[in-house]
Amino acid sequence: FQRVVALRPGIDRAWFGMGMIHREQGDNHKAVEMFKKAAELQPMNPRAFHELAMAHYALNNLDQVRKIIKRVSEFDPKMTQQLMRETGQLPEGAPRP
Repeated sequence: FQRVVALRPGIDRAWFGMGMIHREQGDNHKAVEMFKKAAELQPMNPRAFHELAMAHYALNNLDQVRKIIKRVSEFDPKMTQQLMRETGQLPEGAPRP
């Protein structure tokens, strides 16, 4: 993936793949960077946002998780529900039950 990113940095799947590797290795800080770039390149990709949220969740960055959930709610209600279940978070600005 690193070679693909070096040669063609606009390929979101390469950034996503590198993020997955970093998450599997337990480096969620680096994973956040990779998933953020993948999401910037493909702003309607729910998988990139899901993994970005989960990396932030692993780092206990709950404000970031809520912001991501809010962003995903604009284009993918199913993924929004999944993220809310997996993290126990509501979107930023949503009323608490």
